[in-house]
Amino acid sequence: MAKLKFCLLFTACVYICSCLQHLLLV
Repeated sequence: MAKLKFCLLFTACVYICSCLQHLLLV
């Protein structure tokens, strides 16, 4: 269960980071 939470958190972090990079590049 904890592993699933960590996986979701990691995926969310990666998603947010790519969104931020995209916004900074534009």
